Amino acid sequence: MKPFIFICLIFASVSFGYAQIDVPEQPQPALPQGEYGTQRVVDPEVKEDRVEVPSPDMPESLVNTLENDSLYEGWKGGKVYLEKNTNEYILHLTDENEGTKTYRFDNNGNPVNTPGADSKQFRK
Repeated sequence: MKPFIFICLIFASVSFGYAQIDVPEQPQPALPQGEYGTQRVVDPEVKEDRVEVPSPDMPESLVNTLENDSLYEGWKGGKVYLEKNTNEYILHLTDENEGTKTYRFDNNGNPVNTPGADSKQFRK
């Protein structure tokens, strides 16, 4: 009877010892998981009806407007898109302190007021 109790005590102590071992956490997936698997992370500024326009391809009137108005200072560091359905040019300027400023222009380089935007067309 004593050997049986001794074996049970050894078994219990070994079991309690293994119960204290940490189990490593499972790594989190790098991308959000959707109903059909991994979802692609999309830049919110890029839409199907917008095409990024490099500086050499921009209309001269738009370039003149951007270069001659201090409001658009640093425009070469931003991104310019052509919105196909409205034929408007969109300038996104990102500033660490102020967020993102968005400006719209027509083909002639004239600023276009966007409904719901203030006079500076500023959004964060």
